[in-house]
Amino acid sequence: MIHTIVRHESNLPYQIITANGIGEFLVISNRDLNSNNFKCLYSDPSESFVAPNGDKSFNLKSKILTYLGFSNGEYYYKTKIKIEGHKLRYYFSFEENNSLMICDERGVYNFTNQDNIRAFFVNWSFYQEKISIPNEVKNVIWYQIFPDRFASSQRSKGVKFEITDDNCKSFYYHGNIKGIIDNLDYIKALGCSGIYLNPIFFAQSLHKYDTIDYNKIDPWFGTEDDFALLCLKCHDNGMKIMLDGVFNHCSELSPYFMDVIKNGKNSEYFDYFILQSNSSRKLMSNYEENMYHQYETFAFVPSMPKWNTSNKKVQNLLINSAVRWTKKYMIDGWRLDVPDEINDEFLIKFRKAMHEINPNIYIIGEIWSNPFHWLKGNMFDGVMNYTLYFIIRDFVRGVDDVYLFVKRLKKYTMTFPLVLQEGMFNFCGNHDVPRMLDYAQFSKKKTIMAHAISLMMPGNFNLYYGDERFLSGAADPFNRKVFPWYDIDREDDDILTIKQLIHYYNEMDRTGLVLENTVIENNLLRLIFDSKSCNYELIINISEESALIETNPALTNGNYFEGNLILNLYELAIIERKKQI
Repeated sequence: MIHTIVRHESNLPYQIITANGIGEFLVISNRDLNSNNFKCLYSDPSESFVAPNGDKSFNLKSKILTYLGFSNGEYYYKTKIKIEGHKLRYYFSFEENNSLMICDERGVYNFTNQDNIRAFFVNWSFYQEKISIPNEVKNVIWYQIFPDRFASSQRSKGVKFEITDDNCKSFYYHGNIKGIIDNLDYIKALGCSGIYLNPIFFAQSLHKYDTIDYNKIDPWFGTEDDFALLCLKCHDNGMKIMLDGVFNHCSELSPYFMDVIKNGKNSEYFDYFILQSNSSRKLMSNYEENMYHQYETFAFVPSMPKWNTSNKKVQNLLINSAVRWTKKYMIDGWRLDVPDEINDEFLIKFRKAMHEINPNIYIIGEIWSNPFHWLKGNMFDGVMNYTLYFIIRDFVRGVDDVYLFVKRLKKYTMTFPLVLQEGMFNFCGNHDVPRMLDYAQFSKKKTIMAHAISLMMPGNFNLYYGDERFLSGAADPFNRKVFPWYDIDREDDDILTIKQLIHYYNEMDRTGLVLENTVIENNLLRLIFDSKSCNYELIINISEESALIETNPALTNGNYFEGNLILNLYELAIIERKKQI
């Protein structure tokens, strides 16, 4: 006999409470309990009474769990419950071999009486601190710009600039803010409704992740007047603007760190950094370049000393700089660099300060690992969605076959509550990872496939500059080539397909959009989505053999004629079915 295992905990991803008082509960089992009267029993923990026999009883309500699907040997279920007060007591039950089985904090066992139950709890909920994604920041396509390599107001667009292995770290194209302003029409025509800028504040490097002055625009990029005009132009065009906040570390040339270098423990900024040495001697600036320093750094890089973000003065210094930019130019979003190395108190204070200025501001974090710690509603609206990115990337590069891809995708969909998916920052490329074209072995069809899957999923989407033109590039810094303005008038079928996918993202009814099912049949991968008013089906040919489908696609890069669609390997189509209302 197989022992039934039912898994649930009183925290993410098993339990999530939203700002409108809805509790969503995920349960995972090693057995199919769909026909076992599998339900959640719940009540307010204070709504209890003592029965005549002395047992404590509760005014229980019940709700049958919804079956989500099967993945990797496990069955997924969920239920949603409106919490009438602020707390909830709940547990699960199912029938097995004519016995009533209970799942609570003790595990799975035969029911005897209510007094033995050790229920799960929703603790007192301060709903204003729970996750809530404003509609204004849902379903935005952000265009990510690495400022030096995008567009320059000082250079001719007709000249091709090659980035080589020798100069990739040091070549300055002189991209600037005026160049971005000059090309806002291009970005808007793509279908993007926001721009995300890699760091633009005064720094010593080309990448600008080593900030010297958080209150000054880097002179390489222009002036604050230029930035003011960019914000004005964006907002006049109905576009949002997001800045990159580098608050984990700064530059060795930061005046605060330079003062510590000069004065050691006598510096008033000595506790602004995390120093390894307790000696009173001065820190040396001519250190050996290895991982052993007298102070903590980002990724063992000596030129980027790490802030002590537990220090209240450091918190105020950095958050006040973000307050200045947000308030003065009504910034619409912040992406925080390596927040997994930043004090939680800092992140909570940062969010509160930004929301006091702009209640609809979109705040995301660069989290590469399990993100649930940062998605409780008091730090971020979403994170850079590396969970989804790795699932798609590994399929595209051939590490996972289609069956493992589907398993991982289904697990992601069933594990991440929809409210979290809607706030995620989905992407196929950014400044830290190789271009998707490289992972696709330079197959444009596979690159398009990756973008189609990511664009169809719930959440925002980040389009890394040049990906729409199939710019190539290996790992940092080779993924930061100059935008190919020299052939901007060339629009082949592949480029047009990427554009069509972006525009289709904007045209879809994405209200409540969810990946409902995945099917592999007849050498076709079918991803089936559901929204409030429409069903969508993304069909991809995963075989060397051509596929003939009788359908009328809403979008395809295959061949369609007289009601028939022919898809070759990695070609795709989107089928749209309106619901009857």
